[in-house]
Amino acid sequence: MRRRPLPLLLLYAALLTAGFGAFAGFGAFAGFGAFAGFAESAGAYEVPAMPDEKLTLGKEVGDVRLVDSYGKEFSLRSYIDGKPLIISLIYTKCITACLLITDGFVDVVDKMGGLGTDFKALTLSFDPADTPELLSKYRQTWRLDRDGWIVAGGDKKEVAKLLASLDFHYVFDNASGEFMHPNYLVLLTPGGKVSKYIYGVSYDGKTLKLSLLEAKKESSSLSVAEGFLLRCYKYDPITGTYSADWYFILEVVSGIVFFLSLFLFLLSKKIYLFIRTGIGKTFKLKV
Repeated sequence: MRRRPLPLLLLYAALLTAGFGAFAGFGAFAGFGAFAGFAESAGAYEVPAMPDEKLTLGKEVGDVRLVDSYGKEFSLRSYIDGKPLIISLIYTKCITACLLITDGFVDVVDKMGGLGTDFKALTLSFDPADTPELLSKYRQTWRLDRDGWIVAGGDKKEVAKLLASLDFHYVFDNASGEFMHPNYLVLLTPGGKVSKYIYGVSYDGKTLKLSLLEAKKESSSLSVAEGFLLRCYKYDPITGTYSADWYFILEVVSGIVFFLSLFLFLLSKKIYLFIRTGIGKTFKLKV
């Protein structure tokens, strides 16, 4: 079992996020940032906006140049390389929600499997002060030395281009010394288009897996099993989760029962005729 790093910090982050998050809709904003919705009435904070999905979903992000935790520059498009990509947005000095985001992200990826083969992951820092050295420490702390997972930052302008494509906003609070930012994962299609946002700091494996199948549909055909699994669920944009499409499932089950019944009826008829014919032949021979 994966040993989670910094358990005391995770507990501390959870308490802060849970406490302040009540003001911002169950973890939609980071620790002190969640408190901004309350404090804004006093004119003390600027609340960063949530992404406008009508403007971003289905839109292609730019091919920006990023720098990984080893100090190597790479292009986002080359890293995607024909696979869906999950992006988590953090900064390394965060002591609240970012810890929970990464912990939840690692946990759900470990449970799902398929990293590097079915999809890729990118932990991206939006803090211009995060150097490759700081990103390297973050990578080591969370044991993200994995095929298909990169921890990266980069030039402020390049990162800003990507954040603009995702409609991600953050604000630095001088009083607390932390960034206020919304908490979510972003899924990109193999072609680099924004496919879905998954909000919060804890992620459901079924929702993420089905979201990856949705993203994968853009540039490659799903297997029969994948297509059937995806068809059996419908996405609820209000709750951000998938639920079983019982109408479709009942239709499929009814169809299977009908054809199975028809098959058994025809088979039984053939057996009956075979037995009857055999009995008739036997009777004639005896006569």
